[in-house]
Amino acid sequence: MAKIALAEMVEQLRSELREAVAAGEGRDLRFDVEEITIEAQVEVTKEVTTTGKVKFWVFTEAAAEGKLGSANLQKVIVRMRPQDAKGGKVLLSRGRGSRGSKTS
Repeated sequence: MAKIALAEMVEQLRSELREAVAAGEGRDLRFDVEEITIEAQVEVTKEVTTTGKVKFWVFTEAAAEGKLGSANLQKVIVRMRPQDAKGGKVLLSRGRGSRGSKTS
């Protein structure tokens, strides 16, 4: 079963967005990221410990296509509005005259 934690998936997305911002440095065309929507097939498990934490596991496309019983999977949609550390908009490139905060 190929699965990753939902938190790990979101952190990887954050990292990829940082890379996109860096790759856009000095470009004359930039993109203002208004919203990010993630749709994932997840399985919810509860740890058998004193904390009893609930964990959300995201399954890869291969796992979601039938290698796992679909009765165990739930669809989760996460909508996020990315912001930089100062609460400004995220631009996938920066240039002179850009609106919003500069991101790194």
